Amino acid sequence: MHIDFGMTTLGLTPKLDRIVKLDLLEKEPVDNIRKIWIDYHKDKPFICGVVQADEYSKIRQRSDRCPMFVLPLPKGDAGFMTFFLQSQGDMTNFTSLAEFQAKNKYAPTALGVQHFAELADSKGLVLMRGEVDTKVISVDEARMLVSLWQVFLLDDTKNKLMEQFNHRPNEFDFNRVLDVLGQNVPNNQA
Repeated sequence: MHIDFGMTTLGLTPKLDRIVKLDLLEKEPVDNIRKIWIDYHKDKPFICGVVQADEYSKIRQRSDRCPMFVLPLPKGDAGFMTFFLQSQGDMTNFTSLAEFQAKNKYAPTALGVQHFAELADSKGLVLMRGEVDTKVISVDEARMLVSLWQVFLLDDTKNKLMEQFNHRPNEFDFNRVLDVLGQNVPNNQA
């Protein structure tokens, strides 16, 4: 399945060697790679993470099968802001649902996440980086969105909601997503 992203991405780089000196990084032990990656992204409008290759394999497989979903981002007393996500390959874009409904494929991306699998075979690691539009969401909110997304990808029960959204949309009920997350918020979306 091909997705026409159309959405503005936040300058994500297609290859890890455009960000780091990959030949030098490959010589480092796994723990050093984690530290180098996290330290590099401190104090920048990015989120980052390091995922075990086998866990990423499940993330990728399920993202390929269910490339779209909606997630509520808690906004305190304002309730929540709903985000629409689209995955294609190693890249996932998150945009506010309201923006997506208004501008469709021209909606700006609030968070663009990319996984870099260049070290999967040699080190058993996949590096993740997300570029955040801080005019839309904070870096902490971006971290929360990625965490929520991973919960739905990795948990078999929660992943069934993604399956419904993508393959049986007439059965999908967004209130079930809220229930699963414990966000029984009446319709006061931010």
